[in-house]
Amino acid sequence: MSRILFWDYGDGGAADIAAAIAVYHGLKRPGKVLLLNEHKVGEGLESGLKLLVDGLQDSSGFQVREHGIESLLRLQANQRLSAVNFRDYTYSLIAEQLDVVSGFVHGKIPAAGLYRLAEQIYELTITYSSEVQTLPHSEPRVAVLSQNRMLLERFFEEKDRADRSDIRSSCEVLVLRDFDRNSRWTVNNIRRRYKARVPVIALDYCTAFRDAVNHRDLLRFMYYYTSEPLGKRTSGPFFSGLERLSEQIMQQIPMGRTLSAVGGEER
Repeated sequence: MSRILFWDYGDGGAADIAAAIAVYHGLKRPGKVLLLNEHKVGEGLESGLKLLVDGLQDSSGFQVREHGIESLLRLQANQRLSAVNFRDYTYSLIAEQLDVVSGFVHGKIPAAGLYRLAEQIYELTITYSSEVQTLPHSEPRVAVLSQNRMLLERFFEEKDRADRSDIRSSCEVLVLRDFDRNSRWTVNNIRRRYKARVPVIALDYCTAFRDAVNHRDLLRFMYYYTSEPLGKRTSGPFFSGLERLSEQIMQQIPMGRTLSAVGGEER
């Protein structure tokens, strides 16, 4: 199984962009997509989405979820999980197009086995994890950074120093989020300054996108703006970048491979 990893240096930007890409693919491209959150329920990939919370409590007050990653892992541990019933424990965000596995309520345990099953069901699986050290070094990834000199220098220095067998050498795409086109740190200047050998894609700052994430209204925002002609969108520059990113992703991922997002610890 191969993955493309979205990651950042811990500010959560990768999670928001990964969720946006998941919804974009669910709305605009054929094939089923899974958004799998390995962080705390309601955080990480779920931070911009409204999901119906369910669950039961036992006599001690311990909450048992009927959907989500904990339910899937319980079934897997009891050898009762299969490709046939996997989707019964997900939330359908876009019918027959995008499912969501919500995150943990109680702690966190490895979920590697879920990806093997998901690969049998979904054309694309998108995750967000802070545990970059546990992922295979051969997998390509997408870095989500800002026009911050310190972060860019850190990124390119790490990439230049990295051995070919190191995960840091496998980055395929650099995304500049909240992009300011009035800054001297343009895409071309960044490419020249750091002799970038990877695609660099700008995602302009978008007030409507940021408001949608903060109000957990990402789905409606994406549906509304992807339904409008490009020239009429007030968020046109943002979506132009998102569309370019989507094209880069599809070049890297044949159907049946896995897309993930990796970042630092949430703060």
